[in-house]
Amino acid sequence: MSTLTECIEGRRSIRNFKEEKVKDDGILAILESATFAPSAINKQPWYFIVIKDEALKKQMANVVGAKLKEVLSMIEKDDETGMLINYSKFFTFFEEAPVVIAVLCRPIT
Repeated sequence: MSTLTECIEGRRSIRNFKEEKVKDDGILAILESATFAPSAINKQPWYFIVIKDEALKKQMANVVGAKLKEVLSMIEKDDETGMLINYSKFFTFFEEAPVVIAVLCRPIT
């Protein structure tokens, strides 16, 4: 159990990435582990897309940034909006990651 506790307590968000490639076997191990996540009635409605292409990551970040601006323009301006604007840089920092794993989900019917 101490390994599990260490893993949970040692978890952190990384926002500055090294300039080294991620090995495919490491990505595969992450994806295999992700398939063990719990889901309602074990439907496992997710699928994963591994993105390494720099141009595609940039395009994704541009789309997210544009949608964020659109959302911010529709909400009432207050202190929480200011806080959201300050945190908005965290919405697109994935562009600098060597690999992005997009998690998509099928609708449960």
